[in-house]
Amino acid sequence: MPDKTLTVLVLAAVALSAAHDLDHLSRDDFSQPGAWSIAAAFLSVKYALTGAALYFYFRGKIGAGFWAVIGVLGAAAL
Repeated sequence: MPDKTLTVLVLAAVALSAAHDLDHLSRDDFSQPGAWSIAAAFLSVKYALTGAALYFYFRGKIGAGFWAVIGVLGAAAL
């Protein structure tokens, strides 16, 4: 059974990430030619992978260790 706290944290991270992405879109940070298509592709992949990871987490195929690795990689990317 999935951990409720971990699920809430992942969904909160997705919500904050989406708000951040919408902020960039609303400020028109992608004004250079081709930037919109690159941003759309990146965001589509990012949210599709997150959705797939949540799907597999709820099915019991991946665990909390997966999310820990993703969190560390995300922090290292900053």
